[in-house]
Amino acid sequence: MSQHNREIGKIGEDLAVQYLFSQGYEIVDRNFRTEHGELDLVAKDCGQFVFVEVKTRTSQRFGYGEYAVNKKKLKAMIFAAETYLAEQQAAADNWRLDVIVIECSSPNAVPDVRHFINVGLEVGDE
Repeated sequence: MSQHNREIGKIGEDLAVQYLFSQGYEIVDRNFRTEHGELDLVAKDCGQFVFVEVKTRTSQRFGYGEYAVNKKKLKAMIFAAETYLAEQQAAADNWRLDVIVIECSSPNAVPDVRHFINVGLEVGDE
C-alpha cells in the first residue's frame, strides 16, 4: 500500500471515529491486528462490541467502498473479531460487524459518510 493510500485511510478512520462518537459510540480500540487481518475500529454501542471496517474513497474510480468488503474480507473480520473477544475475555455472543464508507472528493469538501450496520454475519455460516 502506498504512503498516499495509508494517509487517505488514516484520514478516513479519523472521520469514522468522529462520526461514531457523534452517534454515541465508545471507541475502544483502533487497528487491532491478527494473523488473518486487521480490525480498523473496535467500538461499543449500548454495550455491544462493534467491529468496523472503514473504506475511504476520493473518487468512484475503483467503485463504491462498500463493494470492496467481499466475503473473504468479512470472513477475516469475523476471525479477527473472535480473536479480539477471546483476548478481552468478553462475551462471544454480543457483537456485530459494521462498514463505514467515507467519500470525499477534495480536502475542502464535506465528506459523505455511509454507515452499514450489522453486515455479513451470515458469511460465518458457510
